[in-house]
Amino acid sequence: MTSRYEMPPRCHNADGEERRVGVELEMSGISLEQIAQCVQSVHGGSIDAHDRLLIDVREADFGDYRIEFDARWLHDRKKSDSEEVSELWAAVERYAEDVLLGLAETVVPAELVCPPLPISQLARLDDTVTALREAGALGTGASVIYAFGLQFNAELPALDADTIRRHLQAFACLTDWLRDQEQIPPTRRLSPFIRDYPLAYLRLLLQPDYAPDMNGLIDDYLEHNPTRNRTLDMLPLFALIDEARVRAKVPDQKINKRPTFHYRLPNSEIDDAQWSLHAPWNRWVQVEALADDQARLKRWSAAWRADDSENSIDFVGWRDKVTQWLSGR
Repeated sequence: MTSRYEMPPRCHNADGEERRVGVELEMSGISLEQIAQCVQSVHGGSIDAHDRLLIDVREADFGDYRIEFDARWLHDRKKSDSEEVSELWAAVERYAEDVLLGLAETVVPAELVCPPLPISQLARLDDTVTALREAGALGTGASVIYAFGLQFNAELPALDADTIRRHLQAFACLTDWLRDQEQIPPTRRLSPFIRDYPLAYLRLLLQPDYAPDMNGLIDDYLEHNPTRNRTLDMLPLFALIDEARVRAKVPDQKINKRPTFHYRLPNSEIDDAQWSLHAPWNRWVQVEALADDQARLKRWSAAWRADDSENSIDFVGWRDKVTQWLSGR
């Protein structure tokens, strides 16, 4: 049976190992305990509940799965040297947890963080999505106030500046098409979490002679994007390569360094029976395919520059051109 999941042109990393991809999926309408039970029913493992805000499913297929409600200040609450917490603080903490858990049923999502899977095994998560949906999980489209997302952390095929630059250029060419395909709802469009690269950075990226070394590539990115809140967040990768350089520019950002792209644009449509991870994944593969085809990437970059003007670019017109090119018309 043919998999619905397309494979990128380069399926192995520089060491010859199959590339891996981590998946993060946000949802509501379901408790952390229910999510953990769904994961365990599909992938096995043992449930380890740290508290009401954080649960791990350990030693399951591919590794440990984490389910959490994003309240880092409670996870990392400061205790005295004796590890004793005053009765007053304990009461405040319990109240805060109750409030945050209540919000989880409305606007703040629970998040399932999957361990890195081999790219060829992504379809194994289809059963996980089905189990969660059948248990009552709700996604982006279930409410006008939901801004839930799906994130892919795809391991790079190589960590050299040329490979990274070409993927950034390909993503710049495809961003408007990706947004159109994902049909991002107003709540997510207005949120700060999935902002596009600034036009000035796109213009720099798509110059015909843009080929910086690694230091220049990182510096240019940080100059224009000193934030995690990008549709394609490169801070985890650049922190792995040169953490001191990144921390000097964004000292207060939470960054988990890893050899991956951090693609944050797709919606979480987990409550839609017709939806699975394959559609947003296949769209990401179009980025990798363009990055790998250097002749096409040069043509598309030149076409983007031709459409650009001093003040702005016709993003709708550019999106329509990309749609035609990708469909072979």
